[in-house]
Amino acid sequence: ASVRTLIHIGLPRTASTFLQRQVFPKIQGFNFFGVNTTFYSEPFQKLLYSDESLYKHQSRDQLIRSESENIFLSNELFCGQSFGMNATNRTRTALRLKQSFPGAEIVLVLRNQLSLL
Repeated sequence: ASVRTLIHIGLPRTASTFLQRQVFPKIQGFNFFGVNTTFYSEPFQKLLYSDESLYKHQSRDQLIRSESENIFLSNELFCGQSFGMNATNRTRTALRLKQSFPGAEIVLVLRNQLSLL
């Protein structure tokens, strides 16, 4: 079987916190990495915020040390959301995630955006 990487892009107001706490950690066959890893670790801080002049590509193994080959990453900031829903550089983050996790499958949860308003 091939190695799989799932990346949850936590769009605003789509139950990301609930999914991260109650659903994603229970998916069998995957080692789940939520906000504690995908935001608070130094490698992910660099991926999310480093200026292009300072950023050096980080491989999957540099970002995630996992005994399980299949990993599931989840973070609301992957979509560029920040405090007050102002966008950070979402294109840069998407390109860096693609470079570090080629072939990853993207998980999106959508909702009626009118209800968001």
